[in-house]
Amino acid sequence: DADAVERLNESGELRTMLKPYKVSLLR
Repeated sequence: DADAVERLNESGELRTMLKPYKVSLLR
């Protein structure tokens, strides 16, 4: 849901979740 994504983005948890994902993509 968009609401869930917005809540995670606001709390900053979304960034924390995507950090390792981006790192693996850059490899």
